[in-house]
Amino acid sequence: MTNLLLVLTTLGLLLCASAMTALLRQIGLISRRMIELGKGGKPPGLETGTAVPARVFELADGSGILTIGADGDRPTALLFASLSCALCRGLLEGLRDLDPEILDATVLMLLDSGPWSRFAPELRELGLGGIPVVFAAPMAEALEISMPPQVYIVGSDALIVAASRVFTTEELSKITAGHIDPAESETESDTRKENRLEKQTPV
Repeated sequence: MTNLLLVLTTLGLLLCASAMTALLRQIGLISRRMIELGKGGKPPGLETGTAVPARVFELADGSGILTIGADGDRPTALLFASLSCALCRGLLEGLRDLDPEILDATVLMLLDSGPWSRFAPELRELGLGGIPVVFAAPMAEALEISMPPQVYIVGSDALIVAASRVFTTEELSKITAGHIDPAESETESDTRKENRLEKQTPV
């Protein structure tokens, strides 16, 4: 009797394990399909040729302010992403491999709420410790951002010159092509970066 009970219990566990495996496989297939469907969708809502609603942003770490669209400045890529979004994370994990000049012209518009201490270690692990970060959730509606990851390329006149959903660094490089010159010298790059970033004056 004990042996029969043991056999039945073992069979029951095997059936449960088999059912669980099948369920997990289905969940995986559904998740993959949802990600594939998510790669479609709308680009950011503001049309090219229109002015970006804001040109000055407070940096998420509280160290200063960022000005875009300044006269003589090169275009800026405003990359909207969330660390809780699987598609966004896939893009952010490869961002460190982006051409240095394009990365230097990129601002991470983080669609997560603070505090900064919650995200700083994770961004450092992703190799993005030096990229300017703005908490963009409060302005997402005004900027018509709904399905990240999305990007606006903003020219030196503060007009949007390109807008798209992006999922890989290759796609980000492609959309910046012709707007952000990867051949810019390191000296020019540093000068422009200093002009864009302004340290906060302690009160």
